[in-house]
Amino acid sequence: MRQPPEIINLSNRSPARRAFEEVAVEYLDALYRTALRYVRGDAAAAEDLVQDTLIKALDAWPTLRQPQRAKAWLFRILSRLHLNRLRYAARHPETAAADIDEAELDQALAAWTPGADPESLAIGEAGLQRLQAELDALPGAWSQAFWLIEVEGFSYREVADLLGIAEGTIASRLHRARTALRQRLTGEREHRQVS
Repeated sequence: MRQPPEIINLSNRSPARRAFEEVAVEYLDALYRTALRYVRGDAAAAEDLVQDTLIKALDAWPTLRQPQRAKAWLFRILSRLHLNRLRYAARHPETAAADIDEAELDQALAAWTPGADPESLAIGEAGLQRLQAELDALPGAWSQAFWLIEVEGFSYREVADLLGIAEGTIASRLHRARTALRQRLTGEREHRQVS
């Protein structure tokens, strides 16, 4: 006769483990949204990136000195892992190219839509898709700064710490991203009005 699966007793978790789980659950959606942006819409890669982030964070949780900065700490881990993967892909292009399934990527991009926040509703679905396309067309560093500040709500200082670069560089990248987006979006609107 088959034995029933062993029931995991969640009450035996340490207080530190419970604290980590609370923080992880609180920021899971934001981590996933950001990972999805980093990997340009590849849902499977975003899930892998978030999973690896949480594994590393769980291992390092006891070393976190300022729990009130857990969000920035988690995003720093996410960003570092993403950068490491980009470096690996650059060194091993044949492996990276073989891993891309274009149809799956197109499907993930088509299926992804952000939550129904007031800004998204005001822009409308077509405008939002256009904004996402233009954001994807920006250089990665500009897009990253724009996403972390404008969407995830980090401060300039937090993003600078997260990415390990100067606060002025973050301000410059954000300014360039905003300017490029404004030019692309208003330029298209003006082109439509002339036609």
